[in-house]
Amino acid sequence: MTTLASWVTNDSHGIASLYIASDSRASSACEEGVVLTDEYQKTFASQTTPDIFGIFGRVTNAQEILFQVLLFLPELRAAPLADYGTAVVNHISQLRLRNPANEEFNIIHGYRYNARNFRCSRISIVVCGRRVLASSVALPLHNKRAFHCTWASGGPYVETVQREDSETDARGLSRWQWQTFYDAVESTADPCSGGAPQLVGLYTKGNGRYLGVFFQGRPYYHGQQAAVAQAPEDTEWRDHLFQRVDGAEGQLLPGAQRHARNEKRAVLTLYQ
Repeated sequence: MTTLASWVTNDSHGIASLYIASDSRASSACEEGVVLTDEYQKTFASQTTPDIFGIFGRVTNAQEILFQVLLFLPELRAAPLADYGTAVVNHISQLRLRNPANEEFNIIHGYRYNARNFRCSRISIVVCGRRVLASSVALPLHNKRAFHCTWASGGPYVETVQREDSETDARGLSRWQWQTFYDAVESTADPCSGGAPQLVGLYTKGNGRYLGVFFQGRPYYHGQQAAVAQAPEDTEWRDHLFQRVDGAEGQLLPGAQRHARNEKRAVLTLYQ
């Protein structure tokens, strides 16, 4: 299972960015605590189009599906905006997997047309043998209003942290969304979630972006501990406060905005 969250930020002109964050644990039987790895990639960013994705559920075949989808996004972009999400879903439904399985999971798909036209949808996946069945539901993004969703086994823990952290002046801001998510993952409250947080983003310009994360004093990329040289040179690195830091030492970059710590974190002691 997973702890997965997504949110948008707004400025005076409308929606300015869309993020998807996840933990990095893959489990074969969550209720029994069977952990396969704490370095499983669950967030994806297209390097050729403004699209980002996150996955949650029983995700054995999810990576194979997402990597195939990423290859075809430039071609699918030929569809009109109103039909683009449907084109992605139809393409997924035409895929055939190498290894048969029976499982269900979900994909969160965030994308952008032009500078400010952000969209987001939840795609439900059912794998039957080698066949993939897909359907989607749009997730409305409202200008001037925070959008935030959490899913899967870790979602209730994030929501609990956010309720307890409601008095901070930063509530609803991107750094607040990230800090509360980060706190819930780091606390290991949910046995089905673990490893380092991983993060992808979409801005008003450019394609999808993978963001590096400094977690417990070490740099992580795609949820995997990595040397800075393993990530692209233009990678943005964020720490637990959502500050922009360097990938080598996790130090605040010159000129980067300094963020305060969320005021309340007592709720995490309930799970420790």
